[in-house]
Amino acid sequence: MSTLKVNNINTVTGSPVSVSCAFYAELASQYTISANTYTQNTGLTQNELDTHNAFASSTFTVPSGQAGLYKLYYIAYIDYDGIGDDGKTTRSAIYKNGTAIANADLTDNAAADQLSTSMAVSTIANLAEGDEITFYNRASDASGSSPTVQTFAGGYTLCYGHRII
Repeated sequence: MSTLKVNNINTVTGSPVSVSCAFYAELASQYTISANTYTQNTGLTQNELDTHNAFASSTFTVPSGQAGLYKLYYIAYIDYDGIGDDGKTTRSAIYKNGTAIANADLTDNAAADQLSTSMAVSTIANLAEGDEITFYNRASDASGSSPTVQTFAGGYTLCYGHRII
């Protein structure tokens, strides 16, 4: 068995200490999405954490010098309560430059009995400088009504990402 005991750890002169690029944000206020229509979540503006000033207006843009592999995560709480408790499909998606790169989906066509659903999606993506990451939802219920995406207080709708390498 070995033991390492130190009082201080210093970087080599000239070696910068860098923080990996990362962001986090929660949904600021609930909103309604049109039934069975992909809708961009533009309300991810609450409790933002942003190490490189790269997250604004619910969009993450890879900053200069931060290209690489990123872990991306998005979860949305879709609520069918008050419109019949008859949800059929719920989907969350992560988009890169306007195209879906990952999605998660729950379909319950036969019973159509989703009361509310937290739909999470995550991926590892190779991102270049200037790439834009956005977050979308799509949902439908048996009666064609429009469900709501709930805030952190009513459920969990948030996104985050960080550079791995």
